[in-house]
Amino acid sequence: TTLDDFACVANPHSDLPLVAALVEGELQELSMPVLSDLDVRWMEMSQTDGMRIYRRSLTFLTVAAVSELFTGARLHVDYSMTFGGFFCHLEGRPPFTEEEVETVERYMKELVEANLPIYRQEVPIAQAIAEFRDRADEEKASLLAQSTKQEVGIYQLGQHRNHLHGYMVPRTGYMRWFDLVHHAPGFVIHFPRRQAPTVLQPYK
Repeated sequence: TTLDDFACVANPHSDLPLVAALVEGELQELSMPVLSDLDVRWMEMSQTDGMRIYRRSLTFLTVAAVSELFTGARLHVDYSMTFGGFFCHLEGRPPFTEEEVETVERYMKELVEANLPIYRQEVPIAQAIAEFRDRADEEKASLLAQSTKQEVGIYQLGQHRNHLHGYMVPRTGYMRWFDLVHHAPGFVIHFPRRQAPTVLQPYK
């Protein structure tokens, strides 16, 4: 039984999902299997680490959606916006039109509605480097090549596999609060602030 299963029982009446847990004082993903009695403190989106996990997961979902809909396009997350968002641009194709941004957002919300699992696999770092080089993602391969770790976590949603530094939520259904905003020459992944984690602030 995973922490995710316990979280659903511990938090049945809240619209705000638990996104991670402190297990014996250490941050853990909800995909962690529970094999013995444990001291668990649940982490919400309103907490700093909880919102980081939510935003990272949302970035992963966006990258997965773009890669499935637009073959050959590579999404770069450039910087944070003060009101709650990440500005992104594309490589390998012209900038998205407003209609294409709307297409990506609709598809992401379909993935959220389907509540698909996000799997994590620990692989030898040399294998991960080779995998990203095979996909012509030299930037990520070079970053991993500088790591001193022996293994690295690769996340998978459907056919999309990627590495993001840090933990993520276990299912797409957790990512209910977002929209995409066309902002030439790219677009913005617009997400809530931690102080009001189910409310999108006005885009500025």
